[in-house]
Amino acid sequence: MSKWLPTLRRLGRWFLRKLALAVLTSLLFMLSFTLFQYASWWPALTEDASLEWSGLSSGHTVAELAPTMLEFSVVLACAFLPLFLLTPRPLLLPLFAGLWLWQTYDLDFMTATASTWQPHEIIWSFIQPHTHWLLLTLLPPLLLIRHLGRQLFAATPTVQPEMTLLADRPSGNLRHPPF
Repeated sequence: MSKWLPTLRRLGRWFLRKLALAVLTSLLFMLSFTLFQYASWWPALTEDASLEWSGLSSGHTVAELAPTMLEFSVVLACAFLPLFLLTPRPLLLPLFAGLWLWQTYDLDFMTATASTWQPHEIIWSFIQPHTHWLLLTLLPPLLLIRHLGRQLFAATPTVQPEMTLLADRPSGNLRHPPF
């Protein structure tokens, strides 16, 4: 068992770093997606006191819809956590951006509440006017995830390599080779 102990420790540390990156990615998804929803709905408050969000609530103000938007983002972040955990680190940023944009489109499609809308009409009517908010709320989390991934998985120097430990063993025992 002592032969496998360093490997198990490394594997455990790798899993904890992977879990930390997945949880941070999920939290950043929740925060950025909620901020985008708030930012994209804020101009509608100045035009009309009552709003309809995702076809679920009609006649409610933004103050009444804000907890619902946050709750929706929390549900998405929890649902995507296993995906973020299982995805290799190089694919984490495209997955994050793809899920984020897909949920934005899906939410706007639900807001349209009409199956007769074409995809390009939804993009031009709901997403294109808020492109600046989309970029401001999507790019910082992507850069932060990239930075955190590099920091968490940076090459950590080992205290004493295994080969040094094995080289110190006497080589007179032929039944157990040193490597």
